[in-house]
Amino acid sequence: AKKARAGVQMPGSEYDFIQGPIAETVVRDEPTAVITWKAGGANPAAKLFGRGIKQSIKLTGQHTVLATYQDGSPAVVQRRYGKGQVIYVASELEQDSLWDLLDWVYEQVGIERLVRVKTPDGKRIPGLESRTVHCKQGYLTYLYNMTEGAVTAKLHPTMSAESIEDLTYARTVEPTATFEVGPYDFYLLRWK
Repeated sequence: AKKARAGVQMPGSEYDFIQGPIAETVVRDEPTAVITWKAGGANPAAKLFGRGIKQSIKLTGQHTVLATYQDGSPAVVQRRYGKGQVIYVASELEQDSLWDLLDWVYEQVGIERLVRVKTPDGKRIPGLESRTVHCKQGYLTYLYNMTEGAVTAKLHPTMSAESIEDLTYARTVEPTATFEVGPYDFYLLRWK
């Protein structure tokens, strides 16, 4: 067999436009990783959990190691560029760990989330998408259930409002209302 070159389709191989020629792959065992936070200050969680691709990172002196794999090698690194920064995660994270890391990133850069949507007891809801955006009449929040099962969602706002209109069902709701969101169903709310 000849060595494949990037960007050239070789007979007997698949072609991946991003990675170049690749061989058919059968995954028999998915690697997992336990990632331990090392950076000082607030951390996303004592441990993050990865599953799937696990990369090795070769660092320059310009990187800060934020978290490591069990063997001590870098798993999450930070590099500052001008007024910004890049945070690189060398493993695919499990959903809860990804949420923990994003919560930490948002806190670090000062992103204020005006409305969080969680279960009535304050837990995250896998498969429920929610976003709040500014509009002429105040703010719009949508809730979209991307799962096959119904979910119970409660608003946890950090902002105040004179009223909240449920535009989906033409009614007024309380700022801390609870919603039963059916499979693939949505709500659209306007905050005034």
